[in-house]
Amino acid sequence: MNVSKTKERIAMAVIISSIVARWLILPGLNLPGDLSRIAENAVQGLFGAALVVYLMSGLRREIWQKASPQTQREMEVAQRDERNQEIEEKAAAFGFEVSCQVLAVAYFVLSTVEQTVGEYTVLAVFAVQLIAYLWRGCWLKKQM
Repeated sequence: MNVSKTKERIAMAVIISSIVARWLILPGLNLPGDLSRIAENAVQGLFGAALVVYLMSGLRREIWQKASPQTQREMEVAQRDERNQEIEEKAAAFGFEVSCQVLAVAYFVLSTVEQTVGEYTVLAVFAVQLIAYLWRGCWLKKQM
């Protein structure tokens, strides 16, 4: 298993850029109230997601480095195992379906209570999620 630091580096770059955006760029834009809150929520969500990716990647690398050579070989075989890959793909697909349903319910609830900022935030998250899903599907088709 070749544990790459690429995810950690990208996550750290996103963390730093979101901090800069939140404290230096957004205040200087003078956006209207609703748009300002949407932008702040988006930047804070990006920060949170990048922080989770950074911590999980670092934890996985640490576990890999502390493992014995035999355990490292077993982890490498488990990662390349087609059955495990299929399980991960099915779990990711199920997670995507569940998150789409949760976003639909959140949008319905927020539109019912007339929370425009929340509606736009949910729509933005859904759009990003859908674009990422479609892009990854196209990329995987090209790889195979």
